[in-house]
Amino acid sequence: MDDEVPKTGVYATRAEEVVDEPVTLEKHDFGLLGLLGLACIVTCVFTSVLTTLATGLTSGGPVLLLYGLFFAAAGALLIALSLGELASAFPTSRGPMEWTYHFSSPSWRRPLSYFVGQLNWLGYSVIGAGFSTLCASQILALAVLKYPELVVKQYHTWIIAEGFLAFVCVFNIYGMKIMPMLDKGALYFFIFTFFCYLIVPVACANPTLQAPKFALGTFINETGYGPFVAFMVGLSGLTTAFGGTDAISHIAEEVHSPERDIPRTMWLAVVVGFLSTFVLLISLLFAMVDVDLILASPTGMPYVQLVFNATGSFAGTVCMSLLVLAITLLALIGIMLSCSRIAFTVSRDGGLIHPTYFAKVSPARGVPVRAILLTTGTSAALVCTYLGSSTALNSFLNSVMILNWVCYSIPIIGLLLCKRQYARPGPFQLGKFGYLINILTVLYMCFQGIFFVLPYGLPAAVDSMNYSSVVVVGLMALVVLSWYITGRKFYLKEPPVVAHNEEREGTGVAGSFDGKGSEAGQAIQV
Repeated sequence: MDDEVPKTGVYATRAEEVVDEPVTLEKHDFGLLGLLGLACIVTCVFTSVLTTLATGLTSGGPVLLLYGLFFAAAGALLIALSLGELASAFPTSRGPMEWTYHFSSPSWRRPLSYFVGQLNWLGYSVIGAGFSTLCASQILALAVLKYPELVVKQYHTWIIAEGFLAFVCVFNIYGMKIMPMLDKGALYFFIFTFFCYLIVPVACANPTLQAPKFALGTFINETGYGPFVAFMVGLSGLTTAFGGTDAISHIAEEVHSPERDIPRTMWLAVVVGFLSTFVLLISLLFAMVDVDLILASPTGMPYVQLVFNATGSFAGTVCMSLLVLAITLLALIGIMLSCSRIAFTVSRDGGLIHPTYFAKVSPARGVPVRAILLTTGTSAALVCTYLGSSTALNSFLNSVMILNWVCYSIPIIGLLLCKRQYARPGPFQLGKFGYLINILTVLYMCFQGIFFVLPYGLPAAVDSMNYSSVVVVGLMALVVLSWYITGRKFYLKEPPVVAHNEEREGTGVAGSFDGKGSEAGQAIQV
């Protein structure tokens, strides 16, 4: 039927039969520029570095911030290239869940794909909680700067963070039609903010700039670790700034040419993030006229204190801080967008709480409203942990990169075990460098992941301990338990259907563990 809307995703056919509702997402004209804007805002490398400046300054100082950035960017680029090739071959919103399915043995496809999909969704739910509290913290930092006698309570952060989540929820339901335009505008806003932070602090701080010896070559270690471990622990903050590489892949079914634009966006976002952050850090390190005051700032946001020290103006600091806050809010919108699409696709495959209930797409809005509400509710619940202890929420946040890297490493390892054989590769291919890039990607994630579970400093106390390893193991155990309770009964119980771009011909895009393919692993064009 020529006028039938093609179904997408591994489980789209059965989901539509079960829920008797539309499960096809509405296409939007993002274009490469809009996708790049969304990717740059979601990763928001230089703003992430700004908001976590204290970690970098105490775990290596300028040496870490400047030269560690090269290592973090190189690792992020390896991940982007590896995932980009997979996203090009399998242009669906399922992302790592889809890739894992097609490069696992027949007996392990369903459980491994389910495991990756659930961890992917949980990881982005945690990120959503983290960015909402980050928005709240930035507002409260300005309040403290204006009223130094103000004592910030945990419930202040909680209330504001929940308000941001509510706003983002409403926007993702009713504002999707303007999302492509917003993302294109966000790219220009990103560039504008970059130049503001590049010029204003240095111009205002002159002639009291730091000496080149400090800005380009000082190593600061206040962690209690040796130099190497301190450097690597600090590097975790820079690595996190490049996180969320797969975020853009989860809107593939809403993009017109995902097999081409998604991979290009992935690696371009890393390059843009690295170049902008490197140049910006050089400028800010010269403008950092009082490091001790910046680290001990009562605002809790070192970058706010840095700008205030340089400009000496509260009004100027507010304007500069609101730029970062706006980018953080835009990032939260993009993160919750990606997270809701993960929830939608997992539910469409029969793997989220109630089979297919959250797979419904609103006919009026063209978005998965139930999945958006579920995602918002999950992030809101995680924010509630902040009421009990900020350490609890921080432990969840520190686990995010490990969760993401587990989701990335499983399909990449599967691809290597399949001898990198695609039944039908996408237009973006790594060619003869594929083995090297994939192996280095896995090694990088395994090596850097070690330092994500170490305490922030020595000696470690109860309130400063890093509990991310406990969180990761706990979440993995819950996912495995959920598989035996409901997942194995409903998840992918029918032969899979894979998304095909209308411009692509043929039927085979699926690979298999033995490289020969199987009936369940071959794509069916619908």
